[in-house]
Amino acid sequence: MSDDDGGKRSSHWTRRLFVDNAEVYLPFLEAAKPRAEAEVVVIVEQLNELGVTDGARVLDAGCGIGRHSIALASKGYEVVGLDISPLYLEEGRKAANEAGVDVKFVQGDMRDVGGTLEDEAPFQAVVNMFTSHGYYQGDDDLQFFRDLHGLTAPGAALVIETLNRDYILRNFTPIGHEEAGEICKYDHRSFDLETSSIHSEWSFYEKRGGDLNLLLRVDLELRAYSLHEMKELLARAGWETVNSFTLDGDGTQTLPVGPDSFRMWLAARRV
Repeated sequence: MSDDDGGKRSSHWTRRLFVDNAEVYLPFLEAAKPRAEAEVVVIVEQLNELGVTDGARVLDAGCGIGRHSIALASKGYEVVGLDISPLYLEEGRKAANEAGVDVKFVQGDMRDVGGTLEDEAPFQAVVNMFTSHGYYQGDDDLQFFRDLHGLTAPGAALVIETLNRDYILRNFTPIGHEEAGEICKYDHRSFDLETSSIHSEWSFYEKRGGDLNLLLRVDLELRAYSLHEMKELLARAGWETVNSFTLDGDGTQTLPVGPDSFRMWLAARRV
């Protein structure tokens, strides 16, 4: 990696948000904990269908605070969680200890996943949840999924949950608002049709009585994929998509992916 590449990485929005100001986004990950249990039920169903049973070695790539890592470990899988954020990994270790399960949490950039985890390979399965890709430009996503291919055993499984580009275009709104605990996030966004990227300015405020105190403003870019684009990307990286679906409002029933599916799942097999 050149010095210029190192400078770009150190200033990239992922590092600014998830490393330098990780505590600002932490409440949003905490708020997503309740749905992780239901999501892990779906993950396990897909792994079983692809021939991966409990006891298998599983990589949770982009694990955050370990929402899925810990639940998978509690079901008997041997789990390694990778994330760029030291704070989120420390939160994951605390939660795993409280749950009485063993998860190995490793800090690393998704763009270096092959080198970072080569001593942990091979994995029988990989999960990549909560749109934990699409953060970078060029062929980084392709290389990421190729690197995952290189870290896995023959016939390994891959389960992804991500945003659906078709939904975004059909339901696009330029302004969004979300709250978690005492933090409010305001999102001003646009969509680039040429690159299928969402350009956003996220502004985080802390609620103090009746006032809002600005904590952080960060510009970010996220590449969104349609179902056929995601399948093509995985195929180029050596993965054959076996199942694609979305979940109902309760998160318990699988349904076909359509233009009104906000999120989509793909389950693939290493070829």
